[in-house]
Amino acid sequence: MQYFDFIETSAGVTVVPLSDRLTTASLSAKEINSQVQALKEDLDRVAKRMKAAISEPKSLGLHTEGHS
Repeated sequence: MQYFDFIETSAGVTVVPLSDRLTTASLSAKEINSQVQALKEDLDRVAKRMKAAISEPKSLGLHTEGHS
């Protein structure tokens, strides 16, 4: 699941959430750990794309998977 994307402007790149709520309600430590891990993995995915964007300037705007 994708939780984050990024916006590229003339000032640089910034992470943006794709939803107001990033996780579901949790009732156990295992659920919390799983959800936090998924968020970390998605941030890592976005970070790679952000680094690529600053090394190769492209058009400004929201970069979504498949539309970069």
